[in-house]
Amino acid sequence: MTTAAIMTAIETILLTTKDVSSNNYFTNTEEVKAVDMGSYQVLDKGVAYAAVLLPGRFRSDEPASYSDANHDDILVDLFARYGSDAATNWDNFTAFRDAVRAKLQSYPTLDGVTGVHKVSVIADEDPGAVFKGTGKSAQAGPIFIVQRLRVTVVQTVVLNAGEYT
Repeated sequence: MTTAAIMTAIETILLTTKDVSSNNYFTNTEEVKAVDMGSYQVLDKGVAYAAVLLPGRFRSDEPASYSDANHDDILVDLFARYGSDAATNWDNFTAFRDAVRAKLQSYPTLDGVTGVHKVSVIADEDPGAVFKGTGKSAQAGPIFIVQRLRVTVVQTVVLNAGEYT
């Protein structure tokens, strides 16, 4: 399975992530993709929650008996719009982040992706505020809370090319 296929599986799973009221956190439409691969343009579209997926590092274990274990990292930048009620922004963000983490961890095969048998999710960095503009053009106050997650997907692949044929 390719990194792109793994990212597509993660996107599909993220689109089913719900809040405590069973509302979807993410909604993709023709105009707006709340979960996107590599594009941060969604942040200018007024969404409350967004995720941007990026390919990360990878490694392979030592091949053994015509198979290998690939470890692919997918970076998931989570964004929650900063609302006017400053007291609840961080609580809302952590509930959102926890729902995303729980959803991804509940699919150890990414819903049946060939060879995938483990998915782990860690915070790649601490959450922080995103401000729009710089210097005199900066908006007063943050517009998003963001945190990068590192999703490591372990996949067993059959080696059947080159000297393994």
